[in-house]
Amino acid sequence: MKVRRCMSVFFEPRETTRFDLGSLLSGGNGLVQTRCWYALAPQLAGELAARAAKNITPQQIAELEGILQQHQDAITKGDTDRIASLGHAFHRKINLTADSPRLARLLGSVVANLPNRFYATIEGHITTTQEEHPVLLEALRKRAGKRAKALMESHILDGAEHLIEELEQRGLWDADDEANAG
Repeated sequence: MKVRRCMSVFFEPRETTRFDLGSLLSGGNGLVQTRCWYALAPQLAGELAARAAKNITPQQIAELEGILQQHQDAITKGDTDRIASLGHAFHRKINLTADSPRLARLLGSVVANLPNRFYATIEGHITTTQEEHPVLLEALRKRAGKRAKALMESHILDGAEHLIEELEQRGLWDADDEANAG
């Protein structure tokens, strides 16, 4: 399956297959398949976070702290619309703080078709966001660009993994695999 937008952005699963003697000896067919996903969003968001760490002001840190507090309140109340909106606001504030409009626009075009509100309902994603956003904010506060970049890349990849798991559970790949099988 390939998801494309404007011929410039895509998520593409690539399966690799390798032989595993242990699998064969335990009654399997000996083949181990791994699906890998390639995307650009984590790298772009990471670079924006690194740049934001250099530029961030005390006022912007306070604004991010306020967003995090509101986000936590929305989680406590189970308000999924607000959770999604505030999660987006947190990332948007970091992207704007980077003061790199072209890079931010490129990231925006990459994530334009991703289901933002969907993340607020994915089991496990809210918990990791609660843990990762404060750590990311601390890296920004310390102006630790490399750390902010690594944390953001990991955070975006984690969200993608949660999304992929959810879509697999909903049978998205099954329908696509059947269509391509014949």
